[in-house]
Amino acid sequence: MSEQRKVCTMGVIIRMSGNHGRLFKKEMMDYRCAISARFFGAILLIFIYFLLMTFSFSLGIIFCVLINLFKEADKFLNLMMMPLMFISCVMYPLATVPAQFQHWFIWNPLVHAVELIRAGWIAGYVSPDVSWVYLSSLTLVLLTFAMSCYRLSHRRLIAS
Repeated sequence: MSEQRKVCTMGVIIRMSGNHGRLFKKEMMDYRCAISARFFGAILLIFIYFLLMTFSFSLGIIFCVLINLFKEADKFLNLMMMPLMFISCVMYPLATVPAQFQHWFIWNPLVHAVELIRAGWIAGYVSPDVSWVYLSSLTLVLLTFAMSCYRLSHRRLIAS
């Protein structure tokens, strides 16, 4: 009796007997595999969206403190937004970037967030260079720095 293995998108292995298995049983296993993959994909998407919101909140707090300290920082930040959108892979996937430049793009945590969101929404989309660990650790460091900056200048921020 030959044995086939079917690998789900989330790495779950389902064993099916060769030609002796019923079609209904195979379809039910495929259905369970898809439900499992969708469930874990949804959990991953919620986690990535939460990390992205926390990262954005932290960046917003830091920009708020900088603009309050240096009034000219507002002009610099507006000038910086468009290039940041291009190097964050928002409008194109990381795979379309030439290989000699990809290692520069990987330093940007927004690339990790966007690529992980694409992987959660698009079935079969794989981006091997991105990591949710990198995104979460950088978000935690940025949140700590933002809260420290806010704590040091909260009286000045409230007064202005």
